[in-house]
Amino acid sequence: MLTLTLPAHGSYVEIVRAVRECQVQIRIMRDSTFDSPVLEDDYSHARGRDEIVREIDRLEEYRQEWYRFETDSCYIDENGEVC
Repeated sequence: MLTLTLPAHGSYVEIVRAVRECQVQIRIMRDSTFDSPVLEDDYSHARGRDEIVREIDRLEEYRQEWYRFETDSCYIDENGEVC
């Protein structure tokens, strides 16, 4: 699971809004030992506002593509066209 750790001080409204608007499950925590926000899982991490927002956007695009092909209404026809 992705975890967004925010420093205990400061306001990170833009990052929190991006997390809440995307449909990717991300846990949000505060930690007084952190000096900048970090988004991480077992395989990667993003540090800082711009990098985190870009990663959230990338994950949301991936999620949308994944669900697109997981539905019965989307397929590749005999001409190679995608729904």
